[in-house]
Amino acid sequence: MLCLAGASSLLVFGCTGSSDPAASWEKDSAKASEAFQQGKYDEAETLWKAALKDAESFPPDDPRLVVSLKSLADLYDDQKNFTEAAPLYQRLLVIEEKTQGSDHPDVATTLYRLAKLYHAQGKTTEAEPLYQRALAIRDRVLGPTHPDVVMILESYGALLREMNRTDNTVRLIEARIKASRGKGTLEICPN
Repeated sequence: MLCLAGASSLLVFGCTGSSDPAASWEKDSAKASEAFQQGKYDEAETLWKAALKDAESFPPDDPRLVVSLKSLADLYDDQKNFTEAAPLYQRLLVIEEKTQGSDHPDVATTLYRLAKLYHAQGKTTEAEPLYQRALAIRDRVLGPTHPDVVMILESYGALLREMNRTDNTVRLIEARIKASRGKGTLEICPN
């Protein structure tokens, strides 16, 4: 009887070890968040990479994969490591569009982050349609006066000014003023 109890405890102990991807993901994600908050970015990166590896063993629509991709991409983005962040955001966008639909607010958030990343890299032609899509979704979902809409407008306006696209910049600023007064919806013209 004592031997059986010991074997049972051993079996349970073995099941909660690192061979369980769900338990490993929970542990690594929690430690990564803690490390990030403490400014230990190398440690956070290692842990989020491990969490992502575990999440990749879950079903493709498992939310832990989205959390892992977003967390690691945000870490790289915060550190201006755009080369590492971009493919993670791109992969995240594909998953979100597939699981939540192309007009979901989470899709808009990822579009905006990817647009800002491309903008920071000087990839203006890649950034512009992403800003436009993010803006269209946020405006429809949140309304023209919401701070998130204004934030995207400001970033998009800065991009257009950098591209010397003053015609759109003027329309964008007018739309922002109109939106901030709560009159109508935004109409963003691509040219």
